[in-house]
Formats: sequence, structure tokens, C-alpha cells
Amino acid sequence: MQKGFTLIEILVSVALFAVVVTVALGALLAMSVSDRKAEALKSVINNLDFAVDSMSRAIRTGSNWSCGVSAGVIPSQIAPTDCNGPAGGNIIVFTPAGSPNPVAYQYDTVGCANGVGCLEKNTFNGVGWNGWVAITAPEVILTQPQPPNPPSYLFHVWGTAKGAPDNKQPTAVITLTGYAQVTPSQKSQFQMQTSATQRIYDQ
Repeated sequence: MQKGFTLIEILVSVALFAVVVTVALGALLAMSVSDRKAEALKSVINNLDFAVDSMSRAIRTGSNWSCGVSAGVIPSQIAPTDCNGPAGGNIIVFTPAGSPNPVAYQYDTVGCANGVGCLEKNTFNGVGWNGWVAITAPEVILTQPQPPNPPSYLFHVWGTAKGAPDNKQPTAVITLTGYAQVTPSQKSQFQMQTSATQRIYDQ
């Protein structure tokens, strides 16, 4: 008798091999997609970290803080203003180090590329304001806490007045809540908080 494989054995072997290859390929593709999503999410969070770090550094080294005022006014009309109540404020204006022209940061929902919520920067050019420019990526969606939490905005600032009766060094707490949306179906919630104290002694 001659030894060999029957047609049925070959068909069964090929079928089992195809099943194993299909499962392995599916797992490999899923891992590849997950890896790309993780890299995209990491890039988005890095952008947010850089924006917040850059903003807090500029605020910390600046002076003449004013919270909750409109950035549309001219610098001579901006007076030191706290916003240390439960709500806080969505805009802060200050004079950066090495420049007489004020800079403003704000939370906005109108001028954002994503149309939902972002962090924006505006600079005074000596004559007028240049206009708001988003400093966070479109994939970063900033939101505000909803009830039952009390309304809480981006900045909580106190100690902006110089000397008595304030006698406090200007301090700001910056709180950001929102989510990073890498794909339409993937959202990653985040909540960040950082604080900054004015380096220039103002007592």
C-alpha cells in the first residue's frame, strides 16, 4: 500500500490553517489600530501639556494680572482684578516679562477650530489686539463642569492688588476639563489643574 494524505485530510488541514491565519491577522490588525490610536492620543495630550505649561510659565513670569475682564479694552483701562469666587473667570490679562504689551488667555467656544471649546491667546501690539488664536489642537475639546457641580471656569485668581490691604502675592489656579477625541468613536476624558504664583514680588 502507498502512504499519503487523502483529499479530505488536505482540505481539513487547509481549512484549519486558514482559520488560524485569519484569527492571527485580525489580532495583528487590531493591535496595529490600537497602537496608532494610542500614538495619536499621546500626541494630543502632549499638545495640551505644552499649551498649559507655556501659558502658566508666561503668567508666572508676568505682572499686573487682571482676571475676568474683557481683552477688548486698552491696557491703560485694565486694573488688577481678582476672580476667586466659586465660579472664577474665563479670561486673564497680564503684562508678560520683557514686554510692555499685555497678553490675554481665555477659554472660548466660538473661535475654536473644533467649534466646541479651546484655549486661546491674544496679544496687544501697541495699538490694538491682534485677535484670538487657538493654542490647543482641534482634537482637544475643553468643557466646563455641569450641575450638580457649581459653575467653574478656567481661572481662579487672587492677590492681584498691590500692597495693603491685600498683602498677598498674586496666585492663579488653572483648571481644565474636557476630552481628547482622536476618532469619532474614541474619547479620552481628562482633568488638569496647575497653579502659578507671580515671581515678581508686589508687596
